[in-house]
Amino acid sequence: MSIELSIIVPIYNSEKYLHECLESICQQIKQKVEVILINDCSTDRSVKICKSFAKKFNFIKLINLAKNRGVSYCRNVGISCALGEYISFVDSDDKLLKGSISNILINIKNFYGKDLFVLRYLYLNKKEIFKNGIKKDQIFNLTPDKSIFNCIRCWNFIVKKKFLYLNNIHFKNINITEDWIFVSEIFSLAKSYKIIQKPAYIHQIFEPNTLGKKTGYIIVISRIKVICEISKFLYQNKIFLNKQKIEFLHRILKLAIEHIFLNISICTSNEIKKASKCLYKYKLMILKLSNIGFKKLNFLFSKNINRRLLEYKYKKIKYMRNMIRKFEKDNIILFCAGTYGKIASKNFTDLGAKINFIIDNNPEYSGKKINKTVAIKNPSYLKENLNKFFNHKMLICNNKIVEFNKIKLQLKKIGIKNKNILHVKI
Repeated sequence: MSIELSIIVPIYNSEKYLHECLESICQQIKQKVEVILINDCSTDRSVKICKSFAKKFNFIKLINLAKNRGVSYCRNVGISCALGEYISFVDSDDKLLKGSISNILINIKNFYGKDLFVLRYLYLNKKEIFKNGIKKDQIFNLTPDKSIFNCIRCWNFIVKKKFLYLNNIHFKNINITEDWIFVSEIFSLAKSYKIIQKPAYIHQIFEPNTLGKKTGYIIVISRIKVICEISKFLYQNKIFLNKQKIEFLHRILKLAIEHIFLNISICTSNEIKKASKCLYKYKLMILKLSNIGFKKLNFLFSKNINRRLLEYKYKKIKYMRNMIRKFEKDNIILFCAGTYGKIASKNFTDLGAKINFIIDNNPEYSGKKINKTVAIKNPSYLKENLNKFFNHKMLICNNKIVEFNKIKLQLKKIGIKNKNILHVKI
């Protein structure tokens, strides 16, 4: 019997969520599907859980790596040994929706030969489910809230294995956002695709401090590598790409640049020096992008890169210091435990400000800490204790004005005075 779909699951110390993840996959497999589990030298009970599932289901392949190699390596191992005509990826703390595999197989049959299929997904926590923003009939609609641009994760795609081999596409050795390059390449080179309308994937966010949610130097370096790889890909394949696909890649480059400058403010001088050397190493490749209309980084090379980055860092620190002076005697509460909140918390704390706690809408974050010091609370906590925090300064850490206005409205409904709600532009 031929295998139509290979599902690759990289695993590293995932015991807390792994059983539920594998159960969501295995309970709906009947035939023509294999599951490849890549154990990346887990030190918890993950291996035991994998073995129990492999013993129970004969469609499971369990591969135990001899040393810890990272998620990119795991996925590449999975691709190399996959027998399926199509390949998909599931993170070990996520799940598949009931009936999603049969729906995927039906789409593969009805639209046979497509290079890739795009999965719609749900974001799930204990209290709320949100649908993602892919339009039913659009994939390159470049509005920020309704385009495939929001889905630069490999688990959003079912990819034809032959297509990967013919185009020599694999995951690059980057610790964070390795998906960005992989998705950029498959999406740009695919000649045909199909959006599967019914949501299939459940993306769960339980931890605020995982590798993918790091901030600072590690993010700066990973984004520089992303820029280099996409620059190389763009320059080598520009004659094959239409205007729409080039614009899509430009937007990913722009996002990577935004992340570099977002994180520079919490890097040390020595880290900035190392980041500058890394940028200079890729200077010629990045400058070649000028020939295809992308000049966002050119200003960095107009004079000393290290000086440019330091100037930017000090400008941001000055902005933060001036903000603190306005309410140095007031208590501070931050809103958002994501990247913006983490960076704001680090900067404010380093400047001597006291952060009481951080509010975040994800109930799974409640009771946990960011930067190992600042506790995370839910909006319900703020509402229940409004008398205590009535006059605290609420700093909303989100550069997007649309998101800021949404959060501001939420806080006002809780009972926070308008004058106490401030926007922090990280």
